Parts: sequence; C-alpha cells; structure tokens
Amino acid sequence: HRRKSSVTDSFSNLVHRPSMDQFTEEEIHAEVCYAECLLQRAALTFLQDENMVSFIKGGIKVRNSFQTYKE
Repeated sequence: HRRKSSVTDSFSNLVHRPSMDQFTEEEIHAEVCYAECLLQRAALTFLQDENMVSFIKGGIKVRNSFQTYKE
C-alpha cells in the first residue's frame, strides 16, 4: 500500500527529504512498484503516437517516475 500524502506533506517534502526510516518495508516496495508502472506508462506514451506532444508528455512521465523512485 502506498503512503497517503497530504498538501502539507508535499510542502514539507520540498524543505527536507523524508528518511527511509519513516516508511515500512511494504510502503517502500509499493513506491518502487509505482515508479516502475509510471516508467512503463511513459514508454507506452512514446510508442502510442510519434509526434512532438507525445514526446514531451512521455518526458514528463519519465521525470515523474524518476522523482518517485528517487524519493
């Protein structure tokens, strides 16, 4: 199960990074799975349509996946 985040959590994450001690092993695994799903979705966006808008959307999705994985 992924950890729910609120607006205040999002703002506090901008100031300091949450430590891995705050997450359970199950939540860490869920975050990694979620990041992998985002990356697969980005790949499908690239393959779906070969125009510039899809390329930009795919790039944004790759960035979101990387940000999720990095956390």
